[in-house]
Amino acid sequence: MNSLPILTFLASIAVMLTTVVQLFISFKSFKKASKSESKLADVVKRVPLLAVAAVLIGVFYLNFYYTSELNKEEKDFEALLLKSHNKLDYQYYMLDNARKKRVIDSLNNYTAELKASVARIKKQQYITGKNTIPISNASLVLNKTNEEIRNIESYNEIINPQSILLNQKGLTTSGTTSNFVFSCPKDRFSEYVDLKLEFLDNKIIDKIACIYLTVYKDTIVNSEISEWSLFEQAYKPKSGINLIKIRNYLRQPKVKLEIGYILKSESLKEYPRFEKVTCE
Repeated sequence: MNSLPILTFLASIAVMLTTVVQLFISFKSFKKASKSESKLADVVKRVPLLAVAAVLIGVFYLNFYYTSELNKEEKDFEALLLKSHNKLDYQYYMLDNARKKRVIDSLNNYTAELKASVARIKKQQYITGKNTIPISNASLVLNKTNEEIRNIESYNEIINPQSILLNQKGLTTSGTTSNFVFSCPKDRFSEYVDLKLEFLDNKIIDKIACIYLTVYKDTIVNSEISEWSLFEQAYKPKSGINLIKIRNYLRQPKVKLEIGYILKSESLKEYPRFEKVTCE
């Protein structure tokens, strides 16, 4: 049950009962007391009534105070709900560990702030007995934020290719590999596409310098076919599903995507071997 509405009701009842009792006592003693005694008695008899009235005023003040606090908390809560944390422009799938940690910390702080706001509103609603906004909306936002955190943690960490392939002038390729499982994306309409790669033997992961991804387009220059690079990135390998998100370049014609890995033993060579598969 709510505290202030009950206190207000009880204080009002107390004021009415005290008033009735005081009137009855004053009427009974009106003829018996002298004039001075009557004045003193009147003052003494009014003390309980004044005390109850003071309590009633205090209750109404508390009700006003907590209602004002509730209105303030509700405005802050609505502002939190409008706060955007679902932005693709920070490209959470293209983060190194340091930036990934900063984004996750920011989202965790937002979650804690929203939970604290809900707790304060519930407290104010309990005291005032008022429920003007649906705080259940917070659950949807919290679920969405937690999903973002899981997404950020699930995608592979990016690596600067130049920090690994120090002497690279080009690549030699096998054209095919049987060391990992990868299915070329079939989606030709979505703006972004997920690439999933899984190594068949986890023992090879410690030997891998990076997962390497390149996207290029065949173009004709001076009547000759030339490869125009659209995207190139290296990723830190991990056991289980390696998840990479990129723009869906395959929506364009004559685009090829190559994905695979380069071993640590190859990384310092001028033409390291690129174990890969090709999608087009």
